[in-house]
Amino acid sequence: MHALAQSAGVPAPTYADVSQPSWYLATHRASSTTLGAIDNNTWDVVVLQEQSLRPTNPFAPAQFKQDAAWLYDRVKAKSPNAQIVLYETWARAPGDALYPGTFVSPSVMQSQLRFHYNDAATNYIPTHVSAARKTDVTIAPVGDAWERELATFAIGLHDADLSHPNLEGSYLTSLVLFSTIYHIPTTGLDPLYRDPVTAAKLQSVADATTPEPATVYLVVCMCFSLAACVRRKR
Repeated sequence: MHALAQSAGVPAPTYADVSQPSWYLATHRASSTTLGAIDNNTWDVVVLQEQSLRPTNPFAPAQFKQDAAWLYDRVKAKSPNAQIVLYETWARAPGDALYPGTFVSPSVMQSQLRFHYNDAATNYIPTHVSAARKTDVTIAPVGDAWERELATFAIGLHDADLSHPNLEGSYLTSLVLFSTIYHIPTTGLDPLYRDPVTAAKLQSVADATTPEPATVYLVVCMCFSLAACVRRKR
């Protein structure tokens, strides 16, 4: 996100990363490293990323919402003004072993991810947390952007394992997260060594998917994949 911020003319982020492969939010709840990162700093934005299957009907979406609410309260105890961003992930590519047994199709998987992330943000967290401010929740619609791009331009976004992102998928993901956090459009930003035409298409998809940009946040960003934490420049 450093290069995107510099390209947009806003302060580049400073970040800390405590992400681990395949961790659940529940795993982060039990991690002293994660909790130390939350408790020992004052954050402006915290991005919560759940393991990619849990927020779907076959894989305990209720647990995802409980853990997201618990972490919301944990963050708010130290950083009461922090904005919480839920990082909505994407469906596996066609041909993955999840189809058609677990999910009929990628669109069905994505619809479940969309539903449960939105339900967590608009219903579960506001009614189940104890923090004074209960509605500081935004969704980074990464999975929705992936679905839109694949239906529009068909630029491959998945790696060979049909699950993780390739370089284009990583770029689109970064664009959506950047726009969600900084509240500015991505059109015209640095292609980051991507083909400029491809980058422009991905930027257009990111801007069509993320909420309408409003106020620009001047931030210094600290990230971890329980969460990405963003701290304003003081």
